[in-house]
Amino acid sequence: MIRAHWAQVIRTKVSYHSHQLRAPALYASSLNGPLGTRLLIAVLFERALAGKPFTPSQAKLARLVHRSDRTVRRWLDVGVRRGWIRVVRRGRKLSNVYRLSRPLWARLVGQQPPRLPTALQATMWSVGRHLGLSDGQMARRGVAGRR
Repeated sequence: MIRAHWAQVIRTKVSYHSHQLRAPALYASSLNGPLGTRLLIAVLFERALAGKPFTPSQAKLARLVHRSDRTVRRWLDVGVRRGWIRVVRRGRKLSNVYRLSRPLWARLVGQQPPRLPTALQATMWSVGRHLGLSDGQMARRGVAGRR
């Protein structure tokens, strides 16, 4: 079942969100990460907007950005660890599919508001309660309830 789903995703132009963009190049450059990882994310943005899968081999990707295979693998690893890039393995002797993570794509197209860091949630919740805000009002402003 899961394999069939991914096979369908790989074969078709899948668009999970509408393409209402808000400065993708600026957003990619504002991410806190290595320059190379941000470069790969900018390339992924362009491919996602075109509705096409991004499936180059790591060697071809390295030639595209004029770096070594190892450097590209390091950049991809950083993007995966930070949750910006999803790598979908297609099988033996086939190149991987590289996609933007859903939260990153949702933030890019404006469908997911930026969230408060987890460390600040409790503090902001107590400040909101002190100011007389209800739980619903705080939830609309991106503050989660007390845990």
